[in-house]
Amino acid sequence: MAKASRTPKTPLNQLRSDLYVPLSSVLVQSQMNRTAVPDGKKEEDATLYYNVSVESVRPGNNGYSFGFCILTAGKRLDNVSLIEFKATYLFGLRSKNDLLSSQDFETVAKGMIRSTVWPLYRDLTALTFSQAEINLPLLPPTPNKITFDLPNNPQKRASKAKSK
Repeated sequence: MAKASRTPKTPLNQLRSDLYVPLSSVLVQSQMNRTAVPDGKKEEDATLYYNVSVESVRPGNNGYSFGFCILTAGKRLDNVSLIEFKATYLFGLRSKNDLLSSQDFETVAKGMIRSTVWPLYRDLTALTFSQAEINLPLLPPTPNKITFDLPNNPQKRASKAKSK
């Protein structure tokens, strides 16, 4: 008879690495702009668009880091934004590691934005467009792309180091 493999007696939650803990995201500001449909065009031909950008991430005290996420959604026709709803959220996380200088920063931040910031923005967008009686399809459950506009982007530093 084969011996059963031994399992560690350490509880599972102690085996996991405490990489980061997301904090509640806070809406800082929001704004909606409308533009007239260009002559000879139909609003029905406009397409949905959205952008998600992370800016100005800063380390805080005691392992806390904070940043701003700027989200924009609307309808565009011939490179003209007919309707645009923009919101800025403050997001944060706590980490025992120096996450901001880590190569894993963007992966962790993207996961956090997809799970904490995006659902808030998606709901706010749906509510705002509904109250303004604007017919716009729901945004997707998660954003396809999140861009980082950071002066000291850890990913840029890592790729520069590899190229040398």
